[in-house]
Amino acid sequence: MTFAWPNFAPPLQSLTVGVGPTFAIRWLIPRLADFQKKEPDIDVHFVTGGEAAPFSDAWTCGIKLGDGNWPGLVAERMFAADLVPI
Repeated sequence: MTFAWPNFAPPLQSLTVGVGPTFAIRWLIPRLADFQKKEPDIDVHFVTGGEAAPFSDAWTCGIKLGDGNWPGLVAERMFAADLVPI
């Protein structure tokens, strides 16, 4: 799982995160309260569209499964994803 954002980083007042719906519901949203306690002045918005959604210039950052090799973006590995077919 990789976290990516544009090569620039202006001061944040609003954070728009592009993320798949399952990851948002199961991992990201449960951690939102802790983030908001640490950063109460940042408004957080989620944009979901699934794995097929491309990165958008309207997003502050995106979370996507992959190797992080996306030209024009800075990528940070969040954690290894152990994928199991169901």
